[in-house]
Amino acid sequence: MHNITRKEPIFSIIIVTYNSEEFIRECINSILNSKFKEIEVIIVDNASSDNTPFILNEYKNKQLIKIFLNNRNVGFAKACNIGAMYARGKYLVFLNPDTIVSPNWLSAIYKIFSEKNNIAIIQPLLLDYYDHRKVYSGGLLLLHPFVGFYWSLGNNDIKKIKEKSKNMYFAFATGAALCIRKDVFTKVGGFDDTFFLYFEEIDLNWRVWLAGYKSICTFNSVVYHAGGKGASLSSIARKYLRAYFIHRNWFRHIIKNFTVKNLIKCLIIGLILFLLRDVYILFKNREYIYLYSLIRSIFNNLKHIRLLIKARREYIKFKKINEDVVIEKLSIRLSLNEILSRLSSF
Repeated sequence: MHNITRKEPIFSIIIVTYNSEEFIRECINSILNSKFKEIEVIIVDNASSDNTPFILNEYKNKQLIKIFLNNRNVGFAKACNIGAMYARGKYLVFLNPDTIVSPNWLSAIYKIFSEKNNIAIIQPLLLDYYDHRKVYSGGLLLLHPFVGFYWSLGNNDIKKIKEKSKNMYFAFATGAALCIRKDVFTKVGGFDDTFFLYFEEIDLNWRVWLAGYKSICTFNSVVYHAGGKGASLSSIARKYLRAYFIHRNWFRHIIKNFTVKNLIKCLIIGLILFLLRDVYILFKNREYIYLYSLIRSIFNNLKHIRLLIKARREYIKFKKINEDVVIEKLSIRLSLNEILSRLSSF
């Protein structure tokens, strides 16, 4: 079920839902009540089993909203690509269903896109839904010297950045609220459907940077994010799937985007760090899930190595800069205690 508006929108806001009944109504209403009106909202539901489809049905006659109901869960990445296929806006906004937008959130983003053609991705500052004083994520930076691992910028990081930057700074954008030029999204191939869940936005960020564009986070646009909502799996099943897709897709995005020199270095460091952490958890908590998911993810990538090599070759066609340039620009140096804290929760 979908409606088509007459006027071409500037922004196409794409929301992928999966058992998102807790927040989706509030999310949609915040978008409709925001001040920037040249928009369309495209909602792709991944076969929700809760009341999400019934809630979406309340909006079926809204002129600004298109709703597509998948008959199975095709994953976040593919569902985003489905939404992008039907988008008519010049800019795409991929927004999580457990977010609430501020009234002026798109005005600042439109201004930046209009003035700076080399910026292809913009992330609003994500504040905690439950505590608006807390930064949920100010984007991601590479964790020096563990290139390939990422640090989500929180309160302390943002305070330091604000001392040096007025309203924006370079960062990888998180998938909770990612705005991208549609032509660039199409040029670099969109999200990789094979990722299913996790790291799909990091992979997209890398391809955009390597194609010669930039990604930033801006303080002038604010979105509130609850985080960790919208799934109805048991805690064990959710923990396993999260660990499996993070392991698998971490290796996958490194294999696809890095040159051989950095690829070998990152794979060795990543494998050692994952093994140390997963074996530690095995003995400490008697949980084999993480180690098992690591082993399974390695075999899965080996099974599909030809497809990954093919993807590497495809991306070389539009690659304009070496990843060392990106690493230099988007790395953060932290104390050992801060690093250990992040790696223990990765």
